Amino acid sequence: FFMEKSPPNTVRGPWLQQHFKPASFLALTRSPYAVAEGIRRREGHSVERAARHWTIANQIMLDDHDQLDDALLLSYEDLCADPSKEINRVTRFLKIDPYPDDFLRESLSIHNVTGQPSLIKNFNESSLEKLSADDIRRIEDIAGDMMRRLGYDFATG
Repeated sequence: FFMEKSPPNTVRGPWLQQHFKPASFLALTRSPYAVAEGIRRREGHSVERAARHWTIANQIMLDDHDQLDDALLLSYEDLCADPSKEINRVTRFLKIDPYPDDFLRESLSIHNVTGQPSLIKNFNESSLEKLSADDIRRIEDIAGDMMRRLGYDFATG
């Protein structure tokens, strides 16, 4: 097994499938609010640019998903809400042995906003708190159609 998770590969699915056989793909979505806030905080880009990036990347990913022979769509939110269920979906999909039950009860060295080892935890709320009402409106104006397609609720009600 070889796993590669570079963000640019989000838009290379069909090419990767053609050149690496057999290939399986895990596609992961996350709230545009958290993504836009993180891009602004880490890269200094506007929330508008981040929302456009999120929308385009997800559009390409979903279009490619339909062309891939072996692909599973996941969401960050579902993974955080029920890590065991989602990890079991992944291991069944990949046809590999399941992880031991206690694996997800340990703090993991994962990339997160705190930089500290953590249990799998949803950091979306802390990202949303860093956005102004105007930021949220601008994200929804740009990403709204894709948010609906992926089933994301709007923060503005």
